[in-house]
Amino acid sequence: EATAVCNPARSWNHWGKGNPDLLDHEQGHFDITQIHAQRLELRLRKLVAAKMPLTASGETEALAIEALNSLLDKESKAAKSVSDEENVEYDKLTKHGTGLEKQRELRRVHQETLRKLAEELKAARKKN
Repeated sequence: EATAVCNPARSWNHWGKGNPDLLDHEQGHFDITQIHAQRLELRLRKLVAAKMPLTASGETEALAIEALNSLLDKESKAAKSVSDEENVEYDKLTKHGTGLEKQRELRRVHQETLRKLAEELKAARKKN
């Protein structure tokens, strides 16, 4: 499973509580990250279902596990990189939360994307 997490000590709740538009903007950043985490999980589940999972080998079990963890880390970093790029673009398009019309449009897209991914993941988890 893959999921996004929020560090409350570094989140908006310390400086943006009173502004619902800012809260929604920050939720957009979290949702973008969650979208990419769910896409990563879905990709890995599809590989397993197609009997093409990531594989690794090593001279010992420990080295094989280390090699597999390295592959998974590479996949995770690639997903994070795409997520980071999308978060930068989101800030540009929404003018860091001050372009409310564009923000509302993108938030609808995020919510629809998350809904579709949830359906796909539910089906994929049943198969695995």
